[in-house]
Amino acid sequence: MIAALAIATILAVRGLGILMPLSLRAHLEMRKENPDPEKIQRMMRIYLYTPASQDVFQVLIVVVIVKFAIGA
Repeated sequence: MIAALAIATILAVRGLGILMPLSLRAHLEMRKENPDPEKIQRMMRIYLYTPASQDVFQVLIVVVIVKFAIGA
């Protein structure tokens, strides 16, 4: 049970600490009169890899909860 809580905390911190500020920065950069495409591309690359790793953590939560439910 503690493992699921730890993984959920990691997901929350990454979501609120990385994904949300990153998408806000990308949005603000795109609204500029002369947006820097290289800067936006770097931010979107990070944005692509972070949710992919989030998926791994979500699968881990399912595994932990299933093990907890079956008593293993």
